[in-house]
Parts: sequence; structure tokens; C-alpha cells
Amino acid sequence: SFVPADLGDFQRTGGIVQIYGTLELTGQTLDLDDYGGDWTLRSGGRINGGRIESASDAVLWYTGSMTLDGVELWTDLNYVGDGVTVSVLNGLTLGNGATVALYSHNAPSTLRFDGSGQQVLGGDGRVTFSGYGEANSATVAPGSGATLLIERGITIETAGHTGRVLGASTINRGTLRGNPSSRYGLFFYGINEGAIEAVDGGIFTMSNNVNPAGGTITATNGGRLVLQGESWLNEGLITTTDSTVDLHGSFVPADLGDFQRTGGIVQIYGTLELTGQTLDLDDYGGDW
Repeated sequence: SFVPADLGDFQRTGGIVQIYGTLELTGQTLDLDDYGGDWTLRSGGRINGGRIESASDAVLWYTGSMTLDGVELWTDLNYVGDGVTVSVLNGLTLGNGATVALYSHNAPSTLRFDGSGQQVLGGDGRVTFSGYGEANSATVAPGSGATLLIERGITIETAGHTGRVLGASTINRGTLRGNPSSRYGLFFYGINEGAIEAVDGGIFTMSNNVNPAGGTITATNGGRLVLQGESWLNEGLITTTDSTVDLHGSFVPADLGDFQRTGGIVQIYGTLELTGQTLDLDDYGGDW
């Protein structure tokens, strides 16, 4: 266990610094530039509190399973390989547009918010999902006994691979985005109070979700929105332009709520319960 001051007069050119123990940073800032650039948090390593930053875009790398406890990241957290678990306690703040990159190929990777009660992912940064292969995907989710709040200002998006944001009580107030070049897109199981987007051929799947009043779902320019599960409900706004909407599960027209569509297609894969009702296709943008 150490604090930055324990390093004393530390002059480094090139090479690597690897944390295997615990960096005690509460109330302090670690500027990676003061210590020669990138650091790596190895499996079993831990950072308690404080802020990590870099004006020169130095990066904190990670590999294996490690812990961030009440940390503010003002520089990027990037992967060395897949099959990693970043355990977050007491929330995580991404400042100065910092990015947490999750990578999956031979094994899944997880950004897991542990502890008890509500854990918060806040700030103005991003979480991205990258990798390749169909068997594994990267995940952002609460651990056992915790719930997750994704604050406004945070963007979680695919960057070439499938990603999942999970938790029945997970609340999104930020932006969740399915981008192109991801075969299965972004999968969300939770409550949307922010923005959901499927853009430029990207795919976004919602499973057993509620989109409450104030939540927005947008599919544009060839995006695909998939509503699946036994129950889903839109109380907010769904807007689609030249995109595809796939409807699974069992639903009635009212479940679509405020549904504004221009072009594109709507496809029924589940069961439309229409007994005693009338579906006017004109109210939903045309052909189904």
C-alpha cells in the first residue's frame, strides 16, 4: 500500500509502471505526466479515491481483475486484453471526456459496480465496447446488492463489438448508442430516462424495458431498434427515420405510445393483441 509521495524523486524515461498493490489516493491527484507517462493497473491492484489525470494523454491501462474505489478518471482507462473485470466501489466519475474502453473476444469483460445501494457512473466521459467474435460481449452492470445510475453527460456506445448494459433497476439518464460495425449492437435491460440511439445502421435492443415519460428512443439512417421480451412499454417518445423497428413479445398498440415514424419498416416478430381494437397503419407511419 503506498501514496504517490512514497515514490519520492522518481525520474522515468520509457518503460512501464505496474500497480500490483493498493494506491492510496484519497484527496490527492496523480498526474501521470509527473511519473513518465502511462501506468498499468494489474490483476489484484486497487486504487482508493482521488483523481488520475494527464495533460499529455497518458493512459491508465488495466488487465485481469482490479478495483477502483471512489476514483475520478480524468484520462482514459484502456485495456491490455479481454476477460477482465473492473470492480467499481463508491461510484466512478469520468471527467475531461475520459473514456473507459472494454474489449471482448475470447472472454467477456465487465465494468461492474459493486457494493450496496445505488452506485453512480457520472461525469462527461464515455464507455466503449470493442473486440470481435460472436460468443462474448462486454458488459456494464451492477453487482449483487447494488443498483446503477448512469448520469446525464455519460455516453455508452458500441465501437465495433456487441455491448450490454444490464440491471432491472439500472437507470440511464445519459446516452446509450448502437453504432454501425457492430453485428449485434447494444443491448439494454433497465429503465431509460435519457436517450437511446440506433444510428447509421447500428442496432439497439431493449429487453423488457420501460421507456418512461421524458425518455427518448431514436433510430436514424438505417438504424435498427429491437423491442423484445414478454413485456415492454413506451411512455416517452420513439422517433424513427428510414430505419427498422422489430417488435417482439406480446403487445398492444398502446404499448408503442408516442411513436413517430418516417420511412423505414416495422416488423412483428411477436404477438400483436388487437382483440376489440383497430390498428390504423397511417398512425404508425405506413406499411408494417
